[in-house]
Amino acid sequence: MWMVQLDAKKGIDVGQTYLNDKEAQLFSEFIALCARNKLEGKKIKSAPFISIITDGSTDKGFREQEVVYVRTAVGRQICTSSLGMTEVSRSNANGIIGAIDDTFTSIAMPDYKSKLVGFGSDGAAVNTGINNGVIARFKETHKCLVGIHCHVHRLELTYKAALTKKPIHTKVEELLGGLYYFYRNSPLNRSDLLGACEVLGITKIVPTRVGGTRWLAHWQRALDNLWKAYPAIVSHLQTLTRTDQPSPRRHKATGKASGYLKMLLDLKLVNYAHFLTDVINVVQFIIVSLK
Repeated sequence: MWMVQLDAKKGIDVGQTYLNDKEAQLFSEFIALCARNKLEGKKIKSAPFISIITDGSTDKGFREQEVVYVRTAVGRQICTSSLGMTEVSRSNANGIIGAIDDTFTSIAMPDYKSKLVGFGSDGAAVNTGINNGVIARFKETHKCLVGIHCHVHRLELTYKAALTKKPIHTKVEELLGGLYYFYRNSPLNRSDLLGACEVLGITKIVPTRVGGTRWLAHWQRALDNLWKAYPAIVSHLQTLTRTDQPSPRRHKATGKASGYLKMLLDLKLVNYAHFLTDVINVVQFIIVSLK
């Protein structure tokens, strides 16, 4: 739509036919079709072998989708291309393979398995299960297929196994999660925190969550935001816990604020959180490099 609006500002009579979301979606579909046709002719069909990389996702209707990438080597050049996203009928190996089949059928390449030599995915049992996983099903007809557990996913699992069972790590997680909900669920607390940031002359920022699909990236952002807003958070929590605080509506928040303030002033916990920041920054650098 912005392209049509730009043409209109140039003085071009574009009319009102295409100035809506439905027509924009139609144009996007045709652009995607052209891109797929180009991909089909120059990269996939001309490649002697292909590898598939998949990952699960959900659309806004919470229906499961499978994202399919194809890795090829043509003319001594290695290329990874996004092939499409297809709805999964059932959350099992047959459902995922069916979604992959539909994706390749959409580019008129139903015989893709004759070129298949590799399959990359996360470590979910539906993909890597020895008996009924996607890789196992593909190997029934392609004995030489190489199944690869995503290195990035492995690295995150290794990090979790090494650190998350430590009690002090749990405390840091509780602190970050608690601060996130403390300011997210209270517009008053959030407003006061931003005011404290302004008074102290630091960037206005609020704590962020540590959960989510990009688990380690959320941790990195949450810790980074904590250190940026640390003086303002401590100042605000100290204000809330003052015994001479006149506002009775703050009474419910005083107990939580006192607990979070105690954790933020705990030297051992703060030192560990800084150590965690250094570790996560290195791990994230490796993850980005692997991608």
